[in-house]
Amino acid sequence: MLFTFSEFDVFAMSRRSDRTPDIWMLLGFAGELGYTIAVPVVVLALVGRFLDRSWGTTPWLLLTGVVLAVVVSAMGVTHKIRTMLTPDVSDRTDADTTTKPPKST
Repeated sequence: MLFTFSEFDVFAMSRRSDRTPDIWMLLGFAGELGYTIAVPVVVLALVGRFLDRSWGTTPWLLLTGVVLAVVVSAMGVTHKIRTMLTPDVSDRTDADTTTKPPKST
């Protein structure tokens, strides 16, 4: 399981700071991950099965579709997690964006 927050901990954390996840954010993220994994598996498995029946290559195209779906799903999950973990530019303070004067020698 990606997140192990109990419902009480998430609500307590969301009251303390705006940067901590709340239960609805976690549920939304879990739903997005579910679709990111399930849709490629179903679509590519069905395409593989259809092509297997059409060309008489059972079960090779079905297996190829499932393996390809695993790769596509892993890339999608990786992208979503990287996007979630990258700091947002709007979260930076003015001190982070100022330039430092050049050092004198």
